[in-house]
Amino acid sequence: MDNLKDPIRQLKKLSLKFNYIKEEQIDIENEVQLGKWELNLSVSSVFARSGLEIPVGQVQERQIDEDNKDEEFENDPICKKIFRKIAIKVHPDKLIGVDANKRILYEQFYNEAANAVSKNNKSILFKIASILEIEIDIDPEIQLSFLKDDIEKIEKSISDHKKSVPHIWITSKNDKNKLETLLSLVIKQLNSTIDKEHIEKTIEWACNGFPSDSTCGIVVPTQPQRRAPLPRKPGERPVFIKHNR
Repeated sequence: MDNLKDPIRQLKKLSLKFNYIKEEQIDIENEVQLGKWELNLSVSSVFARSGLEIPVGQVQERQIDEDNKDEEFENDPICKKIFRKIAIKVHPDKLIGVDANKRILYEQFYNEAANAVSKNNKSILFKIASILEIEIDIDPEIQLSFLKDDIEKIEKSISDHKKSVPHIWITSKNDKNKLETLLSLVIKQLNSTIDKEHIEKTIEWACNGFPSDSTCGIVVPTQPQRRAPLPRKPGERPVFIKHNR
C-alpha cells in the first residue's frame, strides 16, 4: 500500500496536466483546421481574381521551417487489451435498448477509444476506462511511464501545430502585413506568380469575414466542424484508473 502512494499521487498529478494539455491540443487542432479552411478559401480567391484555374487541395499543414510527417503506429498489445474491455461495455452493438442520452455518450467514448487505440494513446484509453469504472490490472509505475510519454508527444504536437502556416494565419488576423506574407508564401509554394493587388484584395476580404463577393466568383463553403473535447460524466474529476488492492 505504502509503495503505491507515490506513483498513484504522481499519476493523479500528471493526469491533471494531461487533461489540460489534451484540451489545449484539441483547441489548437481546431484552429489549424479553421486556418486551412481560410487559407484554401483565400488562395481560391486570389486565383479566381487573377483569372487562373483554382488548384485543388492546395493548403496542407506545412510548417514554415520543416514538414510534419504522419507517424505510422503498430498496435500495442496493452492498448488492444484495454480497448477490448472498453468495447465490451460501449460498442454500438452492445447499446441496443440503452437510454438515448447514455447511448450518445457511450458512442462518443467508443469512437474516442477506437481513435486512441489506432494511435497507441494509452492515456486516453486509461481515462475512458476510469470514467466507465473498468478495472485494469496494470502496474502504476508502468502507467506513469505511459502517461509521461503521451504528455511529451502532445507537447511536441502542440509545438508543431503552432509553427504551422494555418495556425500562424489564424492567430495573425489583426496583422494584414503578416497575412499577406503568409498568403504569398503559400502561393509561391504552388509555383505561381500572382499580382500583389489580388493578394491585397483577398486579405481585405478575409479580414471582413469572407462576405459574399461576386467579383471573385467564390462560393464560401461551410466552416469545418470543430472537434469536441473528450466526453466526461457530469462532475467528473480528472483521475486515473482504479487499482485492485
